Amino acid sequence: MIYFETVKEHNYNNVFIETGTYTGLGVEYALEAKYDKIITIELDTGLFNAASAKFTEMDNVTLLHGDSSELLNSVLTEIDEPCTIWLDAHGNGTCPALLELDAIKKHKVNTHTILIDDMLDFGRPVHANIKVEELLLKLYEINKDYIITYVDC
Repeated sequence: MIYFETVKEHNYNNVFIETGTYTGLGVEYALEAKYDKIITIELDTGLFNAASAKFTEMDNVTLLHGDSSELLNSVLTEIDEPCTIWLDAHGNGTCPALLELDAIKKHKVNTHTILIDDMLDFGRPVHANIKVEELLLKLYEINKDYIITYVDC
């Protein structure tokens, strides 16, 4: 995704964290954008196993199996710098975005670049349980100076 390359060029973050690996396309885009370290978290065992096989030779890619709302906090405790964080763990009627943002809020760094997939679907039937306004409030709790931008890519 060309957008990851643009983000990398403008924020200079070296670490890319993704929640919701799915088929690994986000990891591929992060590799193309030349992030030094890529960490991705996948809940589904089958998807995790497929992505593990796909990226087994990549030394700078770490795949974690489990719930991103639980694992993200421990991932962040090992990092001392701003990251690009792609929140994309949603499916089967579940979405841990608010819990993921809570984990990010606890981190000692509050200048991460946070990308939220399908942001405009929140509050609609697909993600009716979470409203866009709730996500925005959480983002501003992390950093009151965040600039929110919507990108259709």
